[in-house]
Amino acid sequence: MLARSSSFWIKTAALRPHRLSYRTFSVSKDSNIPPSDIPPTNKDRIDLLHNFLATRHKLDPELLNEANCEDVGESALKAYRTYISPSTKKLEISHLVDRHRASRSQVLRNSDAPSSASNITKNPLVVVLVDVRSSSNVGQILRTADAVAAEKIVCVGITPTPDGLGGNKVRKVSLGSEMFVDVVRCETWDDAMGELEGYWKVGLETVEGAVGLWDAELSGDEEGGLGRGTAIVLGNEVTGITPRVLGDVDEVVEIPMEGGKNSLNVAAAGAVVAYEVLRRTKLLRR
Repeated sequence: MLARSSSFWIKTAALRPHRLSYRTFSVSKDSNIPPSDIPPTNKDRIDLLHNFLATRHKLDPELLNEANCEDVGESALKAYRTYISPSTKKLEISHLVDRHRASRSQVLRNSDAPSSASNITKNPLVVVLVDVRSSSNVGQILRTADAVAAEKIVCVGITPTPDGLGGNKVRKVSLGSEMFVDVVRCETWDDAMGELEGYWKVGLETVEGAVGLWDAELSGDEEGGLGRGTAIVLGNEVTGITPRVLGDVDEVVEIPMEGGKNSLNVAAAGAVVAYEVLRRTKLLRR
């Protein structure tokens, strides 16, 4: 039921021979009832609907309440039954209360004081997202980047950012992690290369010649140290890293898969590699 321009609008089904169309119409227009004469109570509105269905479409309302009503399509039947049997106010209020409590609990669990960002010691790690499409994936990767105290995230191409298109979803999933990780936006891969100068660039991709994660270098320092750091390059969820980008990385790495599938979700894969880089960083700092 929708109110529009003082007219009473309802959704219902118009029965045709062996076919049902689902459409919206104005009772005040189609039944010649002035808006001021439309009954205010729910029962009277249902009676008005039944009268309209019976006179206009020759449809017996009693048939619509039968469990095996075959003359009416499922979507139209669902719309009709939802209209005549709406959720009670008590259930609606209970749902709103539960949702409010859940949101409040989530905030209490995941809120961090922004001032704590100054106490974080950054690790020599950068995460590069090249044409990652999903805002949810970007949000999850942001949380991982914060968890490993990465220096920054570089978002390339169509990759959403917290303050750009799709930013609401990114911030919702990251739960404030964008406050602790610098996010750099680059239009092209060439622009991103300027941000990655001096880093050992690790492309995560399942291609021929890729090195297994446990055997990968993950650091380009000739003396076995950290160097400037490691840049983990992640590609699109469907097409992966393009040959152009793979040609510029220092090392192509794949995660060993011992099950039936040959890859992980990009956010999960990024987390696995980021923590392996962090583990080795901690070992080298001892």
